[in-house]
Amino acid sequence: MKKHKRRETISEIADKYFNDIKLYCGDSLRFYSILSNLCNEYFINEIICEIFNKPEKIIDATRDLGTFTNKLILLDACGIFETQGTLYNNLEELNGIRNIYAHRLIKEEIPQNVKDKITNLWNQYKKNYSKHKNFTFFEKFKIIEDKTFYKLISLWMSVKI
Repeated sequence: MKKHKRRETISEIADKYFNDIKLYCGDSLRFYSILSNLCNEYFINEIICEIFNKPEKIIDATRDLGTFTNKLILLDACGIFETQGTLYNNLEELNGIRNIYAHRLIKEEIPQNVKDKITNLWNQYKKNYSKHKNFTFFEKFKIIEDKTFYKLISLWMSVKI
């Protein structure tokens, strides 16, 4: 496949994920959303590799089929997300945040539509955290993304077996 290089071990992938994010993102929600979405897409591609006989026809597609959203739709049509709770919605929303940052030249301030998406996603997690801590939007985003990333890895591991 031209657009996807399969890695040998999950630790190799996870190390790259965390090292890249620490190295390149700092406290930038913009860069964190773009890099973490690349990691999410890596595992979506891995799931596609596991369940389709010719995954390159999807991953290397030069038209709409190979987009992040359409890959999610294909996996959803296969029933992959049926037992995964909010994973599908989280991936869609996180991709939407990535798109806001990746396709527009905007100030470093967090746009209102990004704040709205983070607030909506945060509602499913906030009960697990102290009411006495006021999380920034960036901290909330990191928690949401990390939990989504781990769910995605877990899903990949379940289809890999």
